[in-house]
Amino acid sequence: MIKRLSMVLLLSFLSLAACNTSKQSSSPIDDNVPSETSSDDKSSEGSNSDSSKADSSVTPPPSGSTKVVVNSHALNDGNPPININSIGQNVNKTTWNSFKGASASKFSNNYNYTYRYLAGGQVTYETFTKDGYKLSNSTGTYYYERINSNLYYYSSVSDGYERISSSYNFINRRSEVLAHEVNVHMFEYENYEYFSEGDGGSGEFIYSTSAFSTVVKFQGGYLTYLRYTLNSPITTYEVYLSFESTITIPKSYYYQS
Repeated sequence: MIKRLSMVLLLSFLSLAACNTSKQSSSPIDDNVPSETSSDDKSSEGSNSDSSKADSSVTPPPSGSTKVVVNSHALNDGNPPININSIGQNVNKTTWNSFKGASASKFSNNYNYTYRYLAGGQVTYETFTKDGYKLSNSTGTYYYERINSNLYYYSSVSDGYERISSSYNFINRRSEVLAHEVNVHMFEYENYEYFSEGDGGSGEFIYSTSAFSTVVKFQGGYLTYLRYTLNSPITTYEVYLSFESTITIPKSYYYQS
């Protein structure tokens, strides 16, 4: 089992529902899913978007404004000084516990990761970079970006994507997801067994019961992977692609006065 939990900041531990640590995980933080119009991008992983849900209107240009076209661009972050392809570390309890309730500085401002959860037969992907956010689920694909401290949403309209101001703070969401997964689905150090290459593993910590299993991996001093799987009903929460996630913002436009 391969696991990689991104060492992103765990700033505030908002009141996230606790789960039964012996049988059941708590539900994902669906209350914070974006409310803006979904896109009709059908190519994203995990997305079965319905183009009929997209906003088919075109925003009338503000009086005296100029339409500015922005080419498609990728959002990705540089890796911390670690070999992301290295074998996972066998850390001690002190290091393990240091990630639970850790301050933002613990993660050296590295925010890049992907969060996948399968619950109730629905699969959702959330990808985070320092300045970007992408959500893909059965309703479509949503794109967000932070530019010069301002938050924007890319609204799918009939003539492409329009960049508009957004009130959805995906920066907070990025922290909430990690806080949730580390504090709810990363159990006590004593419960886990470390599997090295010699044991047929890739340096992961595994804790498995008849009801659930969970996997944790550390690399270069970072917690880079975490997966929790409930056996019945099948439910999975996974943080992976730490420092390797990329968001491609589609070609868009906005109006400038």
